[in-house]
Amino acid sequence: MVERDNIDMGKLRIFASDRSQHTRIQARGKLFAEMMTRVLNHDGYRIDHILHSDPAQMEIDVQGKHRETGFPFYAACRFSETPMPERDLQAFFGRYMIKWHTDRRCHGLFIVLPCLDGGAMKFYREHIKNNTHVTTFLYDEDDALKAISGMPGHVSPDQIAGRIPPDIGKPGEGILLYTQKGMFWAYPIISHGSKTPDKIAIFDGKGELISDRSIIGYLTKLDPAIANFDNISTGKTGPLQPGLFQYSDPIVEVNGSSSCFEYQFPASPRYFVGRKSLFSNLDSFSDQVIHNQTTHRGIVFEGPTGWGKSSMVLASVAHLKKMGHFAVAVDCRTASSSTFIPRVLEYTVGKFGDLDGRIVETDQKKKISGFDSAVRMILDTGQILESKNKLLFIFFDPFENILFLPDVLNQIKKLFLKIVEKQTNIILGFTWDKDLVLSSDAFSNKQLDALADDCRKMILTTFSKAQMGMLLKKLGRELDETLTKGLQSFLEKFSQGYPWLLKILCFHVMVARQSGIPQSDIPGILLGIEELFQQEFQYLSDTERATLHQIAKSIPGRSSALLEMFDPKAVQKLTHQGLIHRIGNTVDISWSIFHDYLNTGDLPFYDHYLLDTAVGQVVHALKLLHAAKGILDVSEFKNQISLSELAFYGLAKDLDLLGIVRFGQGTVLLQLDMSDANQEMEALFRHHLRNRLHKNRLVSEILKALKDNHRLKMVDISSRLESLFPFIKMTRLAWLKHARILAEWLDAADLAVLNKKDKTLIYFDPATDIRVRNIFLPKRRGGKTPRIQYAPVENIAMRLVHALQEDGRVNWTGLHKNTIFRALATLEDLGFILRKAPLIKVLPRAKAFVENPNNRPFLFAEGALQLVSFSVFIEILKSKQIKGGTLLELGHELQEKLKENWKESTSETIAKIMLDWARHTNLAPGVFAKIRKGPIKGWKKKEDAQMSLFK
Repeated sequence: MVERDNIDMGKLRIFASDRSQHTRIQARGKLFAEMMTRVLNHDGYRIDHILHSDPAQMEIDVQGKHRETGFPFYAACRFSETPMPERDLQAFFGRYMIKWHTDRRCHGLFIVLPCLDGGAMKFYREHIKNNTHVTTFLYDEDDALKAISGMPGHVSPDQIAGRIPPDIGKPGEGILLYTQKGMFWAYPIISHGSKTPDKIAIFDGKGELISDRSIIGYLTKLDPAIANFDNISTGKTGPLQPGLFQYSDPIVEVNGSSSCFEYQFPASPRYFVGRKSLFSNLDSFSDQVIHNQTTHRGIVFEGPTGWGKSSMVLASVAHLKKMGHFAVAVDCRTASSSTFIPRVLEYTVGKFGDLDGRIVETDQKKKISGFDSAVRMILDTGQILESKNKLLFIFFDPFENILFLPDVLNQIKKLFLKIVEKQTNIILGFTWDKDLVLSSDAFSNKQLDALADDCRKMILTTFSKAQMGMLLKKLGRELDETLTKGLQSFLEKFSQGYPWLLKILCFHVMVARQSGIPQSDIPGILLGIEELFQQEFQYLSDTERATLHQIAKSIPGRSSALLEMFDPKAVQKLTHQGLIHRIGNTVDISWSIFHDYLNTGDLPFYDHYLLDTAVGQVVHALKLLHAAKGILDVSEFKNQISLSELAFYGLAKDLDLLGIVRFGQGTVLLQLDMSDANQEMEALFRHHLRNRLHKNRLVSEILKALKDNHRLKMVDISSRLESLFPFIKMTRLAWLKHARILAEWLDAADLAVLNKKDKTLIYFDPATDIRVRNIFLPKRRGGKTPRIQYAPVENIAMRLVHALQEDGRVNWTGLHKNTIFRALATLEDLGFILRKAPLIKVLPRAKAFVENPNNRPFLFAEGALQLVSFSVFIEILKSKQIKGGTLLELGHELQEKLKENWKESTSETIAKIMLDWARHTNLAPGVFAKIRKGPIKGWKKKEDAQMSLFK
């Protein structure tokens, strides 16, 4: 007899069957883990590690990352036959908080089936749900059912229930049977005239009625209660199509700003400036499609966050309409399921009737029954457009949201391939930040290229001086006054042509002028970029701030971002201030840069900025601030620096980007912690730079290239910078200037070594290399003859290895320079280090020497015996190991054998040093092995009596 094991969770049941109880438990646990994986995947969470698994208790703890945001998560999944008690919830929350303290972006998910008990739910509401500092989600049985039925190819319980004809009876609540042979839905049915269920209908996960007797028999063995009902296994059921879009994603078009400098939103077409070359490219591409001169049927607007991609999309839609084409910009933040693409196509085709009567109504009034029929409809529309020599553009913005929704992404790939195959007059447009996409483990360059290969790529670059001038003219008109040359120069220099930064600076210029601040004083209050972001919180209550952060952590289009999830008064205030806006029935942060700032605390260019200022100027500024106790008025700081206005703005920007200072309320504050009087300013500065520059993606790429090539010329660095950041347009000379500045900074941070003579950057390996700045490394003169005793050589070897294990700085305290030079030369002779100014490379033998004290004699001897002079000296000792000899005698004999012309004192000193080496390496034979006082016993009567070596 086959035993069964069934886990009854009300509306959700897990079944496993096997003869062995152990195997049955393992199978049941595997099914539970599989179910939890599906639930997490549905909401975009990728499991990387299983932290705890107990199949018998139906428990599994996992961690990983969210595919879209890259944020870490910790999930505890539990099943209990009764509602979960408070103590289990508290235990989960405690484990989650440990991970949250490690990374405050961490999400906590508690999947408890069937639900929490009253005490646990009270604890959840009071201590977890309303805790604005953490991001947590609670899943109960209903949430799990919704996630499982929302998987690709599956349908919702309501859709399945709708298939049961009314004449059969009234269906009850569906029960999900999760088995080793798949998922099945069981619906008890109350026949007409009956008070209790007397029939049952069983469907598969796709909503198809099960009539296979073997499957029904299998399920009946798992749950014998099924046999108590009459099974509806034959007969007609209703179609599955009705209600396809009942729970579909809402379609919302991208919205633009209501004023010129409303920086929270993309620029509306009437406020758009620049990018004329892209419009020319767009027109050229359109003509090529119409005249069959290209197979491309897609456009990609590529650029970093804040580069104006959405603004470009809105301007393109307006431009294309002006040219007689059709275009729509769809906001992708409402996408969450496989209904999104069919709804977009349905919406787009339906929009044409309002736009232009030239498009016939062929299939417009037909209802779309699914993805395939939606594709057929859009392709039919394309054929109609071909006859009119017109194009339809559908822009998806921001496309990053779709990239991390596998079901939606697969649909759009299929749609795009069909359009390319048919070569019809439909164009799909995409916007993305490639670097942001590829920074996620969930997406690869190959996947991105697969979509982009049939697209015309249009890269958005920084604003040129002319484009900045156009926007600043608009600012002058808004202010009804001409901008001073100084203010205009500041805005151009400080913004670097970054569209988002220039726009927010212009907005704050308007605020400053409306407050009566003279134009000449405005640059001094706008030097702190982060301060501009902090001002967004200025008039928010604690509840409003918490709601803002909560919305930033949620994902548009998902249940966590529904309006009903947030405080209504806070939402109203945040919407009024332009910080958030509604997208369908969800909410999101208005501008993506602020969204990222709320989640990470970093500004968008902190990982790819280019420094304009020389190292010496920054060090000078650092010294001035240190002397002023870390704080100065901006005006006083500017006077003491004695730079031109443009140079000062560049310096201020770099000081801010490097995290050395913070500007706020007209003052500059030193951020570098210099409270430790025992540490030198230079060392602190160097340590800070190393940590800061490593976070810069451009720096990381240059260091990676340097590691592969060992050295790079300035022209190589220049070309690499240009290719790494195609979004910044500069002349070759300008890139070369930035290459030189970057090389100086890498040298200053001890991340690389700059050879100024041949303008080459040399690889620096922190695992083996030590930078020697204050000690000159003289070249060896003469042969490889030991000139220093063992103890200082061992001492300096230990200091070098310890420096590598700590911060890379060698502690030379208490050592004379001559001792250092001789010890380093000796270590090089022994094969412990390599010296090439200004580097000391510590070789593996040195590390082994320091880390293995018991093996030091052998390792030292191994290196020393490679020296001819020492090897000869050991042979001399062996020849005199019985009678011994004076240091002078040993020195003379060594001098003769080596054919050296040493002074008598020199030969004696060298013999003394070598004898010291021989003893420490256990190579000294016979009487030389130990230090003795007085003559050796029995020698007094011999004619060759001698003075003792060992006094």
